[in-house]
Amino acid sequence: CYAQEHDLLQFVNEIVQEEQSEASSSAAPGAPPVRLMTVHQAKGLEADAVHVAGLQEGEFPMKRGEINEEVRILYVALTRPRHYLGWTREKTARASRLLPHAPPPSRSAPA
Repeated sequence: CYAQEHDLLQFVNEIVQEEQSEASSSAAPGAPPVRLMTVHQAKGLEADAVHVAGLQEGEFPMKRGEINEEVRILYVALTRPRHYLGWTREKTARASRLLPHAPPPSRSAPA
């Protein structure tokens, strides 16, 4: 339902704004902020480290999503890191069929 999706998107955006505000106010001086964003918001941005959560069937790709668009969005998400790339899925969930399109995750977390 569009109304539910819109409300969820608004809720996620509010949480992201709160997280960014808290991160900037509580971070150690000179420490880079941690950003929480959707893969759609990542377009055009880069970061030293990127971790994508939810790479599982039903989440990525979405059940109702156009597969070519989902592959494009995954490409955008996975090409944002400069040094570290990681991803996760629920332990009991089936891995996303889009993972063959993804580079392997980095072996170590950034310093």
